[in-house]
Amino acid sequence: LGAAILAINFWWALSSADRRVGTLSEAMVSAASNPMGQGSHTPLCSHTRQPYHTLLTGQGTVYNGWQARIMYYHWKKQSQVGGVCTEMTGFTRLCASKEGKPDGLEAYLPSVFVPELTHA
Repeated sequence: LGAAILAINFWWALSSADRRVGTLSEAMVSAASNPMGQGSHTPLCSHTRQPYHTLLTGQGTVYNGWQARIMYYHWKKQSQVGGVCTEMTGFTRLCASKEGKPDGLEAYLPSVFVPELTHA
């Protein structure tokens, strides 16, 4: 539950911090709906397409890292099935680690690190 609340707070902070393009979510939707850099009504993709960004929350542990790598592998495999018009347009692992330090997996999958909450 703590990681989910942290993810929501982090997502809100990113969305409200990015004033150049409105919000982060608007920027992702804009980029995803325009895969070839064409106008907003590209003939390549259906107008009913609804792109989304997958956010995986986890901890900087060996076991959780293994799970994240497996999930990202299958996410990439499925997103490639849809080609340029896939609705699976982004993936980010939000990782709570000691002092918010990277765990080494950022070279393999897109990751953002935040300090883990202290234990009560």
